Amino acid sequence: MARPKIEITERDRTQIEIMAGLGLTVEQIAAILNISKRTFHRWCSDPEVLALYKKGLSGAEMTIAKSLFDKAKAGDTTAIIWYEKTRANRREVTQIEVVDERVKEELRDFMDFLRSQLPAEQFNQLINDYAARRNPKRVSKK
Repeated sequence: MARPKIEITERDRTQIEIMAGLGLTVEQIAAILNISKRTFHRWCSDPEVLALYKKGLSGAEMTIAKSLFDKAKAGDTTAIIWYEKTRANRREVTQIEVVDERVKEELRDFMDFLRSQLPAEQFNQLINDYAARRNPKRVSKK
């Protein structure tokens, strides 16, 4: 026999928004409300509950972003670097150069093998997909 469904109360709705606003995870919110993750997800299928959850998450993100921004403006080097990496899409890139000729030859052989096994269009798509994963800004658009 199935257990009866746990219905959401106004207090639960308020707590969901508050807890999401404090940055708690779905697992943590469900545990505090003494419900399963599955029940929480069922509750979030209600657009109003989902909106409360998202509003709470947005509030938490805004609070942290403002704090980070304020620290960066004040000259905190770590905050500036973090801001640049997370908000301004700057990255530290490590270039790896293959200097071992045997490895280069293995790579060439593998590429030749792939080229011989795949239709040209599929091979080119595979290369473009790989290039996009490595450097999204350099991908040629055909």
